[in-house]
Amino acid sequence: VHGTGPNARVVIEAKGGYAVENALLSRRLMYWQVYLHKTVLAADRVLRGAFERARERWGSGDPALEATAPSLAPFIAGAFTADDFDDPENAPGAALDAFCELDDTDLLASMKRWRQSEDPVLADLSRRFLDRDLFRTTFLPTSPSEDQREAWLDAAADWLVAEGLADRASARDDARYYVGVHASRHDAYRTERDSICILERDGTVRELSVASDTGAVDAIATPVVKPYVVAPKALDLRSVLG
Repeated sequence: VHGTGPNARVVIEAKGGYAVENALLSRRLMYWQVYLHKTVLAADRVLRGAFERARERWGSGDPALEATAPSLAPFIAGAFTADDFDDPENAPGAALDAFCELDDTDLLASMKRWRQSEDPVLADLSRRFLDRDLFRTTFLPTSPSEDQREAWLDAAADWLVAEGLADRASARDDARYYVGVHASRHDAYRTERDSICILERDGTVRELSVASDTGAVDAIATPVVKPYVVAPKALDLRSVLG
């Protein structure tokens, strides 16, 4: 700790600077190679799609949805939303308590029932997640244009009809569950918000990117954004990637 009273702050001695840089570099590599890996992004899209479809179909009388695990049901039914977790008057509140009751068993048990759903889209998305029949993630050089997005949705609609997963009237709307355009973003170190201070041998304190003599911190602190599209492997979007 450097300083006293309200001006005191935690600092890293200069000899530990390289260790901090290596930790930040490892963090960035973990994000790109693990947390934001193509397979993780694909699984996330399938799972989100199943949840979105289940919420849309909730109350339809589908026996598969009625068999949703009791701890998951309030979230699918819309009884709790993200806003409930941000309400300071609700903390810890019923939403947080309900969330803490959830685990992988509730999710998997529910999706095993959903794969028997009367709704072909919900059944297919649930099956894909359980069987690891995931979508393909394709990183893009730039964000796609609106025309490209529309072309992908049209192609997905045709594919859904051909696969018997949707009729022509609903296929265009259902296609949004099968084609997702997103962008992964990561910055391992934010100098303006989470600055790390280095205590130099002469007693001065400098921010890590200023104190570093390798230039690695500046690279780590630069946000990296990668646009990508997620779609079923059988739906070849390469011909319409442009």
